[in-house]
Amino acid sequence: EQLMHYFVECGISLYGNEFPVYSIHNLVHLPSDSLHFGPLDTFSAFPFENYLQKVKRLVWTGRKPLEQLAKRVEEIHSLSPTKLPAAITTKTCQIVLSSCHSDGPTCGIQCQAQFRKASFANSDLTTAGPDRFALLKDGRIIGICNFLQCESEVIVIGQELEHVESLYNHPCNSSTVSCYAGRGLCQQLLPYASSDIACKGMVLTFGKRLAFFPLFH
Repeated sequence: EQLMHYFVECGISLYGNEFPVYSIHNLVHLPSDSLHFGPLDTFSAFPFENYLQKVKRLVWTGRKPLEQLAKRVEEIHSLSPTKLPAAITTKTCQIVLSSCHSDGPTCGIQCQAQFRKASFANSDLTTAGPDRFALLKDGRIIGICNFLQCESEVIVIGQELEHVESLYNHPCNSSTVSCYAGRGLCQQLLPYASSDIACKGMVLTFGKRLAFFPLFH
């Protein structure tokens, strides 16, 4: 709670009195809301907002939007099973795999299929672009190269971020909020269990290093 107040106060001094708009002011109340309702994911409206953008993409013009949406949904469900994404129910969650390919890498693991995209409950991960980074439950950070369907399990092939350290130390150590900096991705490819993924992350260039920020949504 103190950090939230500190952030808003510093924002005002840096950006002026117009900085604390409604959404910024709400940050001050997040700690008490979390204590009352639980983790943010349990009462966040993000899943609905995220799905709404998918619905909007199915509507091409402003004329008869409901009819268009119904037709698009019917077309999606009429696809053959081979073209539909693979929904894998693991011991911990359900993962929807899509964009099937056969290009590897597999690290020598025998699998039923390979995919470039995996949709978890709260986020989508891919093998290319900004959506390929993830934080593991043990604190390691990986860049994803492939998703393997192995029976009822999903194996992730990836590269670890090397020489990881805290991104900053003031006003608190960045590792407290899982923000890190590293020198680059290791060349060695390793397999990881999908259940080991804690959350998706965003990586930005920070001087000669890579800065990692978790996306807990």
